[in-house]
Amino acid sequence: MKFTGLAFDTIRFEQKEHDEKIYSFGIIKGHHEQYQSGEDYVVFSGEIYSWPKNMNYASSPAENLLRIYKNHGIEAIPWLNGKFSAIIKVSERLFILRDLLGTQTPVYYNYELFTNSLKMLKKHQVMDFKADKDALITFLHRGFIPAPQSPVSGLKKLAPGEYLSYYLRNKQFTVNKVMDYESYIAKTETFNGSFEDAIKIYKDYHQKAIKSRIKEKSRVALLLSGGYDSGGNLAALREVYHGKIDAYSIGFKNSEWSETPLARIMAERFNANHHIIIMEGDEIEKMPELVDIFEEPFFENGLMVNYKISQSLKSSTADVILGGDGNDQFFGTRSREMAIKYYMQKSGLQLFQKAFRKTLMNSPKLFRYGYHNNAILNALETDEFGFTREQIKKLFSNTPIPHQKKIRSSWFDSYNQLYFNRNYNTDILKSAAQIIVHKANMTTHASKLNVVFPYSDPTVFDFVNSLPRKFKVNGTTLDILRNKTQSKHLFKEYLKPVLPDEIVNKKKQGGFAPLEIFLDNPQYRKRIYQFVVKILENVDFIDSIELKNMFRDIESDLYKKDQWFWFIQTRHSQIMYLFVLAIWWQQFINNNKASF
Repeated sequence: MKFTGLAFDTIRFEQKEHDEKIYSFGIIKGHHEQYQSGEDYVVFSGEIYSWPKNMNYASSPAENLLRIYKNHGIEAIPWLNGKFSAIIKVSERLFILRDLLGTQTPVYYNYELFTNSLKMLKKHQVMDFKADKDALITFLHRGFIPAPQSPVSGLKKLAPGEYLSYYLRNKQFTVNKVMDYESYIAKTETFNGSFEDAIKIYKDYHQKAIKSRIKEKSRVALLLSGGYDSGGNLAALREVYHGKIDAYSIGFKNSEWSETPLARIMAERFNANHHIIIMEGDEIEKMPELVDIFEEPFFENGLMVNYKISQSLKSSTADVILGGDGNDQFFGTRSREMAIKYYMQKSGLQLFQKAFRKTLMNSPKLFRYGYHNNAILNALETDEFGFTREQIKKLFSNTPIPHQKKIRSSWFDSYNQLYFNRNYNTDILKSAAQIIVHKANMTTHASKLNVVFPYSDPTVFDFVNSLPRKFKVNGTTLDILRNKTQSKHLFKEYLKPVLPDEIVNKKKQGGFAPLEIFLDNPQYRKRIYQFVVKILENVDFIDSIELKNMFRDIESDLYKKDQWFWFIQTRHSQIMYLFVLAIWWQQFINNNKASF
């Protein structure tokens, strides 16, 4: 569903033009359903996998949403088990909302309009479409633009777990949170059962989440890597479904990072038909199409993996495809880095870390130490594969990275408090909802694939939130610091008896693509440099000389031999960030097709 609200107003159906339906509140493009009862109105897109019990339901999801609102209030709707977005008008109020983790397209808004399509906003020319400088700076630093920032000046973006509420009479609106930090914290560590009890409950919830998504579908598939998350989906799926399963895996041409041999072992263990898709490196030619799909600057090291598999499955006959995205973040990440940060800040040694940060990050020989040092210093934030603060300040003519309120480890009395704060603010609301699940959903939705995420099921998600920290990462804080613990502890213990030993004993890799398969050719990099400079040197707030200097420095680093993998990956990420930004600028600001 694509919608652009030209003005907040009473909803009524007006007319239809091709695949667009024009309403008084805006334009909706694509598949959706509508329901009206008197002056009340609901527009719904997506799927609800299971409805709450003890209620008389209609066959129409839109009508059911109206009933739930009247019986339980608006905040009950985002918690429904599904992947959806909706516009609800009741009496003098208008609501715009998505499911809890925002698996549908983003929603942008200001005091006069709302939209979930920046392309449609431009098409109907309802506001000046100008780039937001601070948002673009944030993108070059982190690879995405976190809500409430948006790439368009004068437009904000709803964060996961938020909804808009507009009062038609006085034309005022509020942004409301469905799950705020206080309600999240109130639920943490409330589970009082044993570890064994927790495994049984989690297994039951996980299997039910899968059953609710496949229902009676006869053609079931899943995305399969060589790790626990996709392997856990396959193991649970085989417990509740005895039909044919197609498993799809991504491999990388001439790369040691391919996990396809491990994926094949899992497919054989659970009797799934295994299909391997190989990334050749020329997929980068489709980057303009990817930017068009996301409609804002976005890049993550696994983006091309999601895009490749989505494009390859366009002709798939599967009714539903299971994805394992988000599970790492729901259980919590960066536990060791946070433990080190906690002790360093409490002891005052973090001052020395900060003093050497710039030197370590700017030296190829010392980069490995700088990388780990930076991961500790920024343990409460999302990963950084983009440009450093110093580089961005130069590129944007001495403009610093926009200030964001920082969470400091010294604010907390215990490591557990620190752990849960990161889990909510960074793992769940940013990394999972705005990067990992968002990335998977946008790429698969563009290919018209029905990909679902069982780990994002509200019952699974809520139960994981209630677990004690030691069930998520076991051991004491000192054990965590010394790397003598297990992340996703309960989840891995649940699966160890059923997954192959090769999977259980392997070192975690993560769902990323080694960017060298796209950028190992110097002549191809030169084409990208030329395209980026051609587009961005005319942007008034970018220093074109510094831009060229950056490419010169990156190229110099890439020619040096025997560099650490993550040093090369970071430099390649920086190229991709600028490449994406230039494509977005050409397509959304210059209104021209990007060709390079």
